[in-house]
Amino acid sequence: MVNRKIGDVSHIDQNKMRHFFMCPGCGYVHCFTVKPGEYNRDSIRPTIKRSIVIPGNLALFYCRSKILNGKITFH
Repeated sequence: MVNRKIGDVSHIDQNKMRHFFMCPGCGYVHCFTVKPGEYNRDSIRPTIKRSIVIPGNLALFYCRSKILNGKITFH
């Protein structure tokens, strides 16, 4: 059984793809869009070359993280 950390949602166009992951920090699923070269396409040990910023409900909080070699760092 493969323990994927990032899943594919959809192709937006040739230059962008939408992905998702379950955030262990806030407990919500986060969807984000990347361009070619920003994601190493490894769903088990993912690396995203930019920070992922997700606005929270009612602007009470936001979740900002960086994913490197399958590990999430929160900012």
